[in-house]
Amino acid sequence: MKYVSTIIGAVILSVASSNAATIAVGRGIGNPGVVAMTSSGTALSSGGYSISVGSFDTVPVITDQFTSLLAAVAAFNVFQTVNSPTSGGTIGTITGSFTAVPTNPELFNNRQIYFLVTHTTGAGAVEHGIFTTAAGTAFPPNAAAVVSTSVTLSSGASITPIAGGGTVEGNNLQLVQVIPEPSTALLGLIGALGLLRRRR
Repeated sequence: MKYVSTIIGAVILSVASSNAATIAVGRGIGNPGVVAMTSSGTALSSGGYSISVGSFDTVPVITDQFTSLLAAVAAFNVFQTVNSPTSGGTIGTITGSFTAVPTNPELFNNRQIYFLVTHTTGAGAVEHGIFTTAAGTAFPPNAAAVVSTSVTLSSGASITPIAGGGTVEGNNLQLVQVIPEPSTALLGLIGALGLLRRRR
């Protein structure tokens, strides 16, 4: 019985894998590629940040570094997430192989490809960058089929950040730090003071 279950599991896994689509992101031969940069201007040339490929139902407009930025991140339909390379010739660049079997392929079919870059600083602050390709590359018509789509991010000129989602500095994508609104921070402070008074 265990043998039969193993065979069934292997068949299911094989079928699922056979329906995986891949978005292959590279920089091209001899190109510098694109490297994420912190909001303070330090290039993350050793990697250490995550890269997600996905889409939006409606492309958001980011007007602040808290509410609308976090709303844009929450609205991002994630196809697959990988970590930026930390070794080899593509170290630090926004490259990788994004392979997935989406449960909701309609969220990606023929839609424009977007990238969500996320970095957590040593101090615990979170930074995001959201962009698309300058060429407007799209997912394949059927994102659940066996298909590979190539995307070349050769330099800073090959990407276009969404409004408020980062800036291009040379061949770097400068991220935007999540900064709580003063009212939010003030409410937190008031709450903390209230707890201290109760303890006394």
